[in-house]
Amino acid sequence: MHTPALPDTLKNGHAALPHWGVLELRGADAAKFIHNQLTQDFVLLRQDQYRLAALCSPQGRMLGSFWGIKPETNCVLLIAPRAQIAPLLQRLRMFVLRAAVQLRDASSDWSLWGATTTQETSSTPLEKRGAGFVLHLPPAQGLQRQLHVLPSNSGETNDWPSQAMDTAWWDWLDVMSGIAAIYPETANMWVPQMLNYESVGGVNFKKGCYPGQEVVARSQFRGTLKRRAYLLQSEIFLPLASPVLAAGEEVGHIAVCAAHPTNGYTSIAVLQTSTENADLQAQNQGLERLPLPYKLLEDI
Repeated sequence: MHTPALPDTLKNGHAALPHWGVLELRGADAAKFIHNQLTQDFVLLRQDQYRLAALCSPQGRMLGSFWGIKPETNCVLLIAPRAQIAPLLQRLRMFVLRAAVQLRDASSDWSLWGATTTQETSSTPLEKRGAGFVLHLPPAQGLQRQLHVLPSNSGETNDWPSQAMDTAWWDWLDVMSGIAAIYPETANMWVPQMLNYESVGGVNFKKGCYPGQEVVARSQFRGTLKRRAYLLQSEIFLPLASPVLAAGEEVGHIAVCAAHPTNGYTSIAVLQTSTENADLQAQNQGLERLPLPYKLLEDI
């Protein structure tokens, strides 16, 4: 499949991300509470770091995923697809009990932007930028990616050093990073390793208990994992959670799909590992496999 050159704006641009939101936890037990709920360590999280993390069911299936930061000792911000904020907020509130923490949808307080550059950026994962924050996300297509989390009333979005970029292009780079977020359509479908989360820093196997922890650990250490996430290219859009077929049999589902800036669509799909060399189809269309941008943990 011929792939035209990417637009210059994609290589040095910025895009508004209104479809992403922020869940805020505040209180003396904020970090401890969320540490006990997610797959990553938030107690030891520094203010110059961020975490990719998942919220799992007792069966180890991912109900949601986040980029998490701890800007203050008593505050944690979880960044997720906006459609997920309300159901995840409702889920987490079930476990507050006597913990000294308040949870709320803080999406209206923050303005989220994605930015790209071909230049090397800070080696610090998280930077304080005025009254906001910049997360230096994993790269995609050789581009450095930044997630800017700015107070919605700060006016700091008016002086970008780059060109305005189509939000859909940022979504495509998200897919090309090989890291899929969980959306309402895909909640409760996969354990974290099926989305390669253990290979991209989304699971800490030393942090102790959280919902689904035993299932996640067993999948990792007993060799029971039979599904993985792969990158696929298609001519048409593939709806989230839609099936992928091999020889007429269902072998997986679409986790996320985004339009290539110039040529079709790219998806992350969770597929049976036994079909790595099989011809794949979805929506009666053939699919082309693309290489992942990182090595899987078992290969490192």
